[in-house]
Amino acid sequence: MANKKTKDLPFQVKNEELKALLQQIKEEKSIAVEQKMFLKLKEAKLLSPAVIDKQASLAKKGNGVSVRFALVQAKDGSSFFPVFTDMEEANKMDMNEQNQQLIVHSLRDLERLLNNEKSNISGIIVNPTSSQIVLPKETIHTIIHNTSSQQGKTVEDYLQEGKIPPGVQVSFVEPAIYPTALVNAVYEKCQTMNGLVRVWFKGAQIGSGLAHAFIVEQEKKDPNQLKEIREAALPVAKEVPVFVMEYTKDLQEKVIQDAFPMFDKELDL
Repeated sequence: MANKKTKDLPFQVKNEELKALLQQIKEEKSIAVEQKMFLKLKEAKLLSPAVIDKQASLAKKGNGVSVRFALVQAKDGSSFFPVFTDMEEANKMDMNEQNQQLIVHSLRDLERLLNNEKSNISGIIVNPTSSQIVLPKETIHTIIHNTSSQQGKTVEDYLQEGKIPPGVQVSFVEPAIYPTALVNAVYEKCQTMNGLVRVWFKGAQIGSGLAHAFIVEQEKKDPNQLKEIREAALPVAKEVPVFVMEYTKDLQEKVIQDAFPMFDKELDL
């Protein structure tokens, strides 16, 4: 792991775009902003405090150094590595312990630390005295290995395809406020389409943002129908992302269950 003490670095650690996105995500729960933040985190160099103890290591091994990283404790007892986007953020946190220094890490470095078999650390907290963005190690793994930038796609690209963007957690819920105009527009469109069997509507929490989700059962697969349903929904979605998914048995078991469809060919007389 290529870590260096900050005083030895030939550059200053700055992440101005990332820092702005960290603030934006607290004010705007948006899927697109969250994805931009993840992409910047993936390429960022971050600072983390650690205690460098040469004497302890010399007594045990005769050479090298002992490195002990600082931790932040959550209310539930779990521990997180504090990391900072720049020196300004690092200086906001009290680091009075003797021999404590700042070490530079990439997100991949931090994942290796979290995956150490001796580690029971739950994740990282970015800029703990300001942004306070908590990333569990599972989220870090998906940011590194599954972010949409690997395929050159945006969040919008995935939603247009009826897919959930990689690296994003999703949960389906019944919307607190039922979007009547949206559902009516889609229902009217469904009435004009041949080959539809049933259509369900769900609210979706995708990462930190909200979206409208439609699950479409067809007599025969027709991607154009999914596209047409999405196009009917977008004008009345009030800028909330919309994605239309093909029906699967997995969605039936995990999402639809006993939910009543918003459109059913057998009931549409």
